[in-house]
Amino acid sequence: MKPDKTFILGLGAQKSGTSWLHDYLDNDEAADFGALKEYHVWDAVTLREMAPFDMRPGQFKNRTLARLIAKLKRTGNEGWELRGRLQDDPEEYFEYFETLLTKPGVHVTGDITPSYAALSAETLARIRDGFAKRGITVQAVFLMRNPVSRAISAAQMNRRKRDWREGVPLIGSFDDAVLRYTASKQHDLRANYERTISSMRKVFPPEQCHIYLYESLFTQEAVAELSQRFSVSYRPDRISRRVYGAAKSGSGVAANTRIALRQALEPTYAFCAQEFPESVSLWAEPETS
Repeated sequence: MKPDKTFILGLGAQKSGTSWLHDYLDNDEAADFGALKEYHVWDAVTLREMAPFDMRPGQFKNRTLARLIAKLKRTGNEGWELRGRLQDDPEEYFEYFETLLTKPGVHVTGDITPSYAALSAETLARIRDGFAKRGITVQAVFLMRNPVSRAISAAQMNRRKRDWREGVPLIGSFDDAVLRYTASKQHDLRANYERTISSMRKVFPPEQCHIYLYESLFTQEAVAELSQRFSVSYRPDRISRRVYGAAKSGSGVAANTRIALRQALEPTYAFCAQEFPESVSLWAEPETS
């Protein structure tokens, strides 16, 4: 029987294995995820906090953005143009991925953008319905990591990239920076697991709503199940192939900072303990090495 045409909607979480997931799926002969890993269409057009990703014509109203576009053109990075086109006309978004699924042997495509974790249930329903009209089933996927470890890893990444847009202070002590980041709107958008899961469950039936814990994902059993679920070949040789591997997140952070982070993120730990009991033991302590 011919597999159903499938669109993988990756909702995050940031620093929780999304790059590995994209690499694993996209490198199967049955899949084609197109030109980008993160398309940043639905976050940019529905969430004002994600305006820096908005590449639609007419959005570049200041010199900083104009310089950015000029740099992208000079370096030959055309991803901004595709992203802007899909943002400008969401119907073209659906058509773009539908076209990928017309290639011989391809039945899986997708968009794995971690900041989609903040999308509303209404936006998720729009995505679901847009593909359903084209005979394409959406499978929503969410990867979760120990919240303290995820926050520290994200703060480390943004400091390394000198990127202030996600709420991480770029100067001062790292301990202070990660504490301020965890209290920020940008952190909430990307790592409010309970909100993301609630929105997923409002829109997608259980058979189209898939949640994995980062700490138990990279095993033969988990990857075999994932491969079967999304109708791609099982390739155990790629399990240990980390793509932009999440940094170990305990070193360099004071013990009292980790305690404060754990207390600040207690609602997320409590929610996951109830919904995913295995998280209690897997998240007992942040990564330390």
